[in-house]
Amino acid sequence: MELILTADQTLGGRLSQSRRFRGMSQTAMGKKVGATRRTVSSWEKGETEPTVSQVIHWATATGFPLVWFIEGLDDSVTVGLPMLGGFPNVPAA
Repeated sequence: MELILTADQTLGGRLSQSRRFRGMSQTAMGKKVGATRRTVSSWEKGETEPTVSQVIHWATATGFPLVWFIEGLDDSVTVGLPMLGGFPNVPAA
């Protein structure tokens, strides 16, 4: 399965899309980035924003390009499924 990333979303929308694409709950993602489920929900709704460090951890945990989270992209980028073994656990910030 592949996903085409475009720049036509908010940061919260990109966070939510990447997390859901990887099949992770808000609670599981929160543990990877050092936040609560409620905080992750707030980020995804655009009510608050994560720190740059938390976005870096999010990108690492999902395997999505960091620049897509921070700036969006001028061109579409395709993201595939993770390699065997999945992604490494990211320590809490």
